[in-house]
Amino acid sequence: MTLEQKRLRFGAGVIVGFGMLTWVALVFGVSSPLVLLLDLVTLGGDGAETLGKTPGQMLGAIMAGLCVGLGVIIWVMAGAHLVRMPHETRTALLAMIWSWYLVDSSGSILVGAPVNALANLTFLVLVVWPIWAARRDERPTATA
Repeated sequence: MTLEQKRLRFGAGVIVGFGMLTWVALVFGVSSPLVLLLDLVTLGGDGAETLGKTPGQMLGAIMAGLCVGLGVIIWVMAGAHLVRMPHETRTALLAMIWSWYLVDSSGSILVGAPVNALANLTFLVLVVWPIWAARRDERPTATA
C-alpha cells in the first residue's frame, strides 16, 4: 500500500468515525456531544440548541449517513481503484470532496454557522492533501 493510499484511508476513517459518532449519539439519545457541536457552529455557547425528536434527529441521521457514505467511498477508491486508475480516481475524489466542501460550507455560512465552514477544512485537507502530495511527487524534475 502506498503512502497516498494510507493517507486517504486515514482520512476516510476519520470521516466515517465522525459520521458514526453522530449516528450513535442520535440513536442512543446521547445528544450532549451534538448539542456542544451545535453550540460551537452557531456560536451560541449557551446550551440552548437541542436535538428534538423531529427535525434535529432527522437532519442528524442524514448527516451521519452522508459522512459514513463519503468516508466509505474514499476508503474504497483509495484501494485497487487508485492503483489501477490513479488519474481518474484522484479526479473523482477531488470533484467529490470539493463539491461537498463548497455546498456544505457555503450553506453553513448562509445559515449563520461559519465555524462549521472552518471545521470542514479538516475533512477537505484529509482528502486533498494526499492527492496533491502524490501529484507533486510524480512530476518530473528538470535536470540541468
